Amino acid sequence: SITCQNSESSDCSSLSDMAGPYHIGAKWSGKLKVDIDENYEIRVECNDGGHVSITIDGVYEPWQTCWPYAIASVSVAAEQVDFVLQYKNYEGNDPFVTAVIPSSNLLYKETIGDTFFPIIYPGSAYAPLSNAIGDSLHHAVSGVEQEFLIETRDIHGNLLLNGGVGVKSHIVSNNATIETRLEDNGNGTYAVHYNASVSGEYDLSVEVGDLHTKGSPFVLTVRPGRSDSETSILTMDKDGLGVTGAPLRSRLQTRDFYRNVRYQGGDKVIAYLSAVETPSEKYLCQVDDNDTGTYLIECPSQWEKGLYLLDVSIESSAGIAEPLKSGPFNVTVVAGPAAAS
Repeated sequence: SITCQNSESSDCSSLSDMAGPYHIGAKWSGKLKVDIDENYEIRVECNDGGHVSITIDGVYEPWQTCWPYAIASVSVAAEQVDFVLQYKNYEGNDPFVTAVIPSSNLLYKETIGDTFFPIIYPGSAYAPLSNAIGDSLHHAVSGVEQEFLIETRDIHGNLLLNGGVGVKSHIVSNNATIETRLEDNGNGTYAVHYNASVSGEYDLSVEVGDLHTKGSPFVLTVRPGRSDSETSILTMDKDGLGVTGAPLRSRLQTRDFYRNVRYQGGDKVIAYLSAVETPSEKYLCQVDDNDTGTYLIECPSQWEKGLYLLDVSIESSAGIAEPLKSGPFNVTVVAGPAAAS
């Protein structure tokens, strides 16, 4: 606010275009910002017989009474523009009274956009304070789509509000490279998608421009996916040659869809042994989970020599027993050594 005595004060020369004596005047100035280009109506209300003039972005609205309110209809662009409000009261007994009108005496009847609240925009992207978020920066499962988020920030740590920044992400190991797909969300964040097929450890880097973001590069561990009956491998002792009276042993190594060797157990493995001549007679085999992705299968001893079939299945997540791709497996049982009489 400014202090005015009368029209002879040089500080109040801009208020002297209205005829008649006055004894007090004030001027408020600042910035006005709205969200969209539009025509707006500015209303100013005062509780006395004063007058106001409004100037917005160089467009001057002449003096008018502000009781019950003064109105200015203007077209405002969605950018910061200059805003000036002038007030004067020419009624009173003493034309030489000096007074200061505090800004709190101005009644803000209606708020338009961010008229009275400044908007601070972030600066340019600054890699050391930009960051990546998500568990997929460190852990993934082969064959499962993964996603993490990149936040671009300025040198003060403010999140950028727009996209278009040069953001990159690479995932590499000594044996493989994982392709990434970047999605610009248009709000300063970027979604990164990837689908790993080869298990193992990788270096996952996130860069803004040519510089690493905070925490980059990350150590990414890709675990094998679910056991797959199409790629898992069964190995039989003595290549399927058995002896009467002795148990038949086999070893199953589980692998996922991409042929990654699994090193965790927990699968339900089912195995049956049946004679070729009597396939309806099935003998349930014992399966021991080694909890390393391998399973030891032991079928009961057979006392009749001949040809047999070994069926091995892995139960799927849907509860369906899926047989190994190369099964059933041929087993030949021969007579053991003659017993001493």
